Amino acid sequence: MQASNVSNVTLAPPPAPPAPASPAPSPEKHRPRRGRWIALIVFISLIAGGLYYWRQAGSASSKQGAATAVRTAVVTQGRLESSIRLTGSTAAERFVSLIAPQLRGSRGGSGRGDRAINPQQPSSAVQPKFTQITPGGSSRGSMSSSMRSATGRGSASTQTSGGLRGVGVGNSMGSTGLGSTAQQSGMGMSAAQIAAMMGGPGGGGPGGDFGLVLQDLVKPGSMVKKNDVVAEFDRTNMLTRLDDYRASLVQAESSFKRQMADLEVRLNAQKLKIAQAKADLDKANVDLKTIPVLGQIDAERLKLNAELAKARYEQYLSEERWVRQSERAQIRNAEIDLEQTRNELKRAEQNADRMLLRAAIDGLTVMQSTFRGGEFSQIQQGDTLMPGQFFMQIVDPSSMVVNASVNQVDAERLRIGARARVRFDAYPGLELPARVYSVAGITKAGGARASFVKELPVRLKLEKMDPRVIPDLSVSVDVILDEQDGATMISKAAVFRDQDAKPFVWVEGPGGWTRRAVELGGSSFTQVVVRGVKPGEKVALDPPGAAAGAGSEVQRASR
Repeated sequence: MQASNVSNVTLAPPPAPPAPASPAPSPEKHRPRRGRWIALIVFISLIAGGLYYWRQAGSASSKQGAATAVRTAVVTQGRLESSIRLTGSTAAERFVSLIAPQLRGSRGGSGRGDRAINPQQPSSAVQPKFTQITPGGSSRGSMSSSMRSATGRGSASTQTSGGLRGVGVGNSMGSTGLGSTAQQSGMGMSAAQIAAMMGGPGGGGPGGDFGLVLQDLVKPGSMVKKNDVVAEFDRTNMLTRLDDYRASLVQAESSFKRQMADLEVRLNAQKLKIAQAKADLDKANVDLKTIPVLGQIDAERLKLNAELAKARYEQYLSEERWVRQSERAQIRNAEIDLEQTRNELKRAEQNADRMLLRAAIDGLTVMQSTFRGGEFSQIQQGDTLMPGQFFMQIVDPSSMVVNASVNQVDAERLRIGARARVRFDAYPGLELPARVYSVAGITKAGGARASFVKELPVRLKLEKMDPRVIPDLSVSVDVILDEQDGATMISKAAVFRDQDAKPFVWVEGPGGWTRRAVELGGSSFTQVVVRGVKPGEKVALDPPGAAAGAGSEVQRASR
């Protein structure tokens, strides 16, 4: 309405021009124009007064709205818990870690086919230093054919009368004396050697006998019983290796027994040669007694025969010691080879057992991760693991604990056995009681970058279990430091401090807001024990309008 009046005054048409016929203006025609200006000034004054009144009314209404918009809280009475909040994750106190087995054994196939464990060839006989001289045309002073064959120093592989024939190393199982993969190839190499060259250490394809490929694996998150098979590596090559060493051990034991028998034969043959040489020496000494009745040539021949028999006898006696030492060395080599084969067989049996893993406890299977295809993913069936690689855990769900950390400043406030409440991020409605079990005395090691905020590891034991609780769940823990029953408490936001740091609150009464000094006690994250107010009274969470002027002197209480 007022705006329309102004618009009418502004847009009013100008007054009509005076008539040109009048020669001089009349004084009566100027009075109406003066009245119009007076009316215009009065009208403008009314508009200005209206605007001023409207502005004052708006300011008063805004102040009243601000006064009614003050947030408030009610003083309550009850149980107050002073606590400190920690973060961490769940873990199992009782668990078993499974790692890929460390397989032991010869990577070159020693005792399996790379060399035969057979009796060594007997030492070649020493050729005689002396020539048998027999009297021409006469049997006197000569040796019989059986004596010559017994005392002759020919090759041991050709003599048969003295039991000195060399024991051949070839048999129906091949020149190496081994069966199965130990057969000699046409190129003079054993099958085990060829397999070792083509299939890695120990043969048997990529990775050889010692490859660790997961053949069978339980599903992650499965419940298993003690002694259940939870993982099995491919044991095909290892079982073949085990069979080969079993056959090699049988062959080695047989060869060792045969070598012991051959040793006895060679020792008896050496004794026979010594006895025969002694008999020849005795005969030559008897023949020397016939020298007086013989000619000079025959006498010299008998003397030479006697010297030859004596030298041969002494030579055989000196050889007996070295023959024994040589045979003992060969026996010792055979014993070492036999013991090595037994050790390899034992290792193969242990390896085959290690490649079959069983659960040591009843629990839940938790699979680990490995780097595959440029990213980390869960270990699964068919993966090739490294010896000693950690790939699975079996945890006891009834022994869950919480591994958390606390700032070193707050560590002194924690006590062993303090009660706590555990909340789970994965299950917002789940809350379980717990107690502080241990607090470390040394802070966690720093990472690649130095950190000035140090934390100490804290472990808490859950006093109540829930089937949904599994390892590696993120949790928040409220450790109760102090608790009071029947305490009068208000929100921390309702406490203010003046310039002297003295706490006070704004209490609402019949006449408005009243400032009241209070005393503070223990506190939690959101509430504080206070003395000076009564339960049921209403306090302000923000400074009321009456305190707006003193805003520079009022500070909110520190939380």
